[in-house]
Amino acid sequence: MFVLETERLKLRPLTLDDAEKLYQLCDGDPKVWKFDPGYARSLDERIEVMERRIQEYQIYGFGCFGIEHKPDLTLIGLGGLSPHEFENQNGNITDEFEIMYKLGRAYWGQGYATEASQAWIKYGFEIASLKRLVVCPHKANTASIRVLEKLGFSIEDDWLEPESVLAFLDNPKVVA
Repeated sequence: MFVLETERLKLRPLTLDDAEKLYQLCDGDPKVWKFDPGYARSLDERIEVMERRIQEYQIYGFGCFGIEHKPDLTLIGLGGLSPHEFENQNGNITDEFEIMYKLGRAYWGQGYATEASQAWIKYGFEIASLKRLVVCPHKANTASIRVLEKLGFSIEDDWLEPESVLAFLDNPKVVA
């Protein structure tokens, strides 16, 4: 497996050794899990999610990685490219990838989500040759929507989920 690095972050494959720390970061604070998944997972549920994420590495060659703060190698969250079945307005289902991130609350507002996402966009478009990225955040999750806007995603109302929006980013190097 590979590792991606940015100026301040190291994005590396998850291991089950990360479960307890991610449980604390992602499931211990209602503001962190409020929009995704909307409830606190148990440690066993966190491990199940991580096992699925780790299996995705074998299927796609990439997936959801741990996000470490490089200066002290502290695990601050997770993020990456996640498979997503998307239903368009015609009712057709397409296999897409979404960019996702979840940081411990102490790491919000410092540009880490944007920085990690920029690395994943570059990887997704330049290495994995993905056609586009799709994200479906809750309308009330204004911080994530701002990150997506900074990253260049176009935002529109979700035709299936009125409480959500759809965010799209096309790969400029792939002709439709």
